[in-house]
Amino acid sequence: MSLYLAPRIQRKKIEMKEEDLLEKLPDLNDLKPFPVKKIYDLQTDFGLLISFSLSKDDHYFAIADEFNYVAIYDTYTTRKIFE
Repeated sequence: MSLYLAPRIQRKKIEMKEEDLLEKLPDLNDLKPFPVKKIYDLQTDFGLLISFSLSKDDHYFAIADEFNYVAIYDTYTTRKIFE
């Protein structure tokens, strides 16, 4: 029981400053919103857009609205492929 109460190893406390624990954040003026430019403006006659999906090869994207309207577009030509 005496060995349990008196351990052989004395652990030293690590002295750290708070500045060492926190990462330095970039300046707020350097942060830019994403995306920084508009590539395509989708003008449609249907309701509120509720879903947007991009294909794995980034060649097509699909949209769906609140009235069950679904359309598939080509991202390179912005032409509607399926409605």
